[in-house]
Amino acid sequence: MGCSPLGPGSLGRDRDVLFLARSTGSNQYLADYFLWHGGVVSRFAAVGDAAPGGATIAMLGTESFGFVDGTTAFAGPVPSINDCDQVAFRILTTGGPVGAGVVVRTNGTDAWYLTDAMQTPNGGTYFDFQGAVINARGEIAVFADYMLNGNPTAGWFVGRPGSWRNALSFNEPVDGGQCIGLGFSRVPMTPLSDDGDLVVWCDLGNSLTQGRILISAADGSKTVVARQGSPTGVGGSYGMIDAWPSMNSTGRVSISAGSAGTNWWSAHFTGVLCGPAVASSPCRSPGDTVQVGNFGPAGSSFLLCVSTAAQSVHVSGFGTLRIGPSPIATLTGVTPYPGLSGPHTLSIPIPNNPAFAGASLHFQSLALGATGIQLTNRATTLLR
Repeated sequence: MGCSPLGPGSLGRDRDVLFLARSTGSNQYLADYFLWHGGVVSRFAAVGDAAPGGATIAMLGTESFGFVDGTTAFAGPVPSINDCDQVAFRILTTGGPVGAGVVVRTNGTDAWYLTDAMQTPNGGTYFDFQGAVINARGEIAVFADYMLNGNPTAGWFVGRPGSWRNALSFNEPVDGGQCIGLGFSRVPMTPLSDDGDLVVWCDLGNSLTQGRILISAADGSKTVVARQGSPTGVGGSYGMIDAWPSMNSTGRVSISAGSAGTNWWSAHFTGVLCGPAVASSPCRSPGDTVQVGNFGPAGSSFLLCVSTAAQSVHVSGFGTLRIGPSPIATLTGVTPYPGLSGPHTLSIPIPNNPAFAGASLHFQSLALGATGIQLTNRATTLLR
């Protein structure tokens, strides 16, 4: 199989790589998607392949740079792969009812998540999409253009079929101002956590001097975590902030920004969300090891439990019990949170028994702090 030139890619849990490349003899400005697995390269999706609903793929990788020697380097959009081997990718089609959209491939089957025939949570219909990122729960986050009251606008949307939310769109109020600038969704950056929280950049002015990094949480709340011109927490103040932050599921937000009042010009910063919360490896196989991370404020502690069953029962004064009712096992004694150096990580080996495939492990912690005792979120690992 010949392919040239190459473009960037994204990395899966099992070290699979999905990347852009031009198939030999195809249009020099259009890239297909290829998969590297165990040293073998195969075509993942290509122009001319069938798209869901009877259409044909017309374009996949559409962004490229040209050089004076005639070389073309592809830039995106890059497909996104999660820990459960689901892949989200944008396609432009021909010959069908859908012109553009985001497809998610699960166990070899492609399904539309979003298309230009669908209505947005804000009203109006989508008409263009950037590269989508997918989390371990099969939710995507994508920057999309849409028509609203006859006018074009754009924003970030998060969810899955049947459950979508507007994370942040142009002209919405942010931090005492108004969102004027937004960054595109760009893989391999990972702004979407497995809990459905999204970290996103926006600017409150037209001169790139009022940049903000904020968390648009799954519950609809928005929290600013960095402001251009404000102290960094490690000396100096934030200068111009890069538009593509990332966030993992153990509360760490990664930011790149210029700096002022320091002896460096720019830096990569890592912030830690306060929690308390728990996260786990989304998908594992019998014989693998499950990593369970707990993060919370320094000075507080936690007690970690696990169950093969899930529930949602309100417990007055403590929150919602999300695991059990039976069986429930305790995995740790009362353990201090590491605070800013966290998370606390527990490794759990899974016996290599094929009978465990298909089971789920549900984790929840009881957080013990100065303000009282509370139940955290639930994290789930699927054994497959």
